[in-house]
This record gives sequence, structure tokens and C-alpha cells, in this order.
Amino acid sequence: MNTMQYDELPSMLKARVNTDNFLSAYSINDSDRVIVWIVNNQLGKQEELEFSKSENKLLSVEEREAVMPIGKTVIISKLGVEVTTEYKLEEGTNVLYEVYKIHSIESKTIIGNASQIYFTPYKSSLEEIVKSTLDDYQFPLLYKEWDENEKINYWVDVLYRLRRQTGESGGHEDDVFDKSLLEQMKLVDPKIFNLLQNCLNRLAKIEQIDENALTRSFEAKTGYSLASC
Repeated sequence: MNTMQYDELPSMLKARVNTDNFLSAYSINDSDRVIVWIVNNQLGKQEELEFSKSENKLLSVEEREAVMPIGKTVIISKLGVEVTTEYKLEEGTNVLYEVYKIHSIESKTIIGNASQIYFTPYKSSLEEIVKSTLDDYQFPLLYKEWDENEKINYWVDVLYRLRRQTGESGGHEDDVFDKSLLEQMKLVDPKIFNLLQNCLNRLAKIEQIDENALTRSFEAKTGYSLASC
């Protein structure tokens, strides 16, 4: 993948992409395709466009799905896992993701799922993805041994990093607050609601924003009232 500047985009693509919403673009090696990331103001998220230079048009969802990579299954013996890789476009944003389902070779059970954006110059290797997932799989046992302050610090760090990543991708930082985030947190700590208010207060101090405003945004986006938890 080679990075492209806005001025290097085909004229037909420039007509579709506003400079204010442009984030980045890449030409795909050995292909006539161009991938463009823009800010979708309605969604408040990063949207992905795929353009065919030979056809001089943006590809539809159906056309993109027709040329997506083929999924595969590989065995990583030294890590004791079997990994199935699939590809899917995120609904609404059309960002293409590489999705991994990781199984234990010995027990045949699912160890975990992982994913990463497919069209990015900063992709992790499959082995790195698996190692990280294995660490996450074993992490709850370590987490149980921490005291309350250590647990709060951990979640504040997680939320801070997620919010920064969302903001850098063109979305609103508060968009990380949703029900799926809470479900993931509960998988690690079933009693996470006992810590959430302290986590948000500490996060607000780090980001130098109003604690009450952050709490209200959290409650509005997740549908959970911290006062009743």
C-alpha cells in the first residue's frame, strides 16, 4: 500500500470526497484500486471508500464483497491454536475488517475472537494477534488478584486509549461508550459497575473535562444509570 495525498486522487474521486472530510488514502499494490478514509458526519465515524481507476467509479458494497479476499484456516502449532480468518465490511462505515476466530487445538474450544482493519499500513501479524488474544484469555485470572485502585487505573487507561483512537479516526471520543463496551468489561469484571463512577471521575481529571458531563454522556450512550448500579 502506498499513501496518497488528496491532490493525487482521481478527479472523479475528488468530486465525491470533500477536503474537510478527507482523512487518508492508499493505492493498493498490484491493483487499480484506491482506498479512501473519510469522516462520515452523520455517523460520527470513519467511513471507507473503494475506488476503481480502470472503471472510474466507486465500488458498491456488493462489488466490494465480490472481490474480498477468501477466508482461510491455519494452524500455529507452537501456540497450540487453529485460526480461521474471514473478511467482512462493517455495517454503515463499510470499513473492511480481517476477523479471526481462534480455537485451541487441544481442547477444540474457542479461545477468543479478534479483528483488525484490513486496509492499513500498520497491520499486526497473525502471530501477534494470536499472542495478544491469548494474553487477554488469561488476563481475567491476573485481574482478580488486583486491588480496587489497580483495577480502576487499568480501566481508565483502557478508556483513555479507546477515546484517543476514536478521536484520531475522526469520530467523537464519547462514541466508545456503548453497550458492547460494557459487555466486554463485564467479561473481565462482573462487578465493573461498582467501579465505573470512579473510573469516569479519574478519566475526566486526566482529560481535564467536566466529571458530570462525562458521566451524563456515558449514561446516555450506554443506557445505564450509574446511580442505580
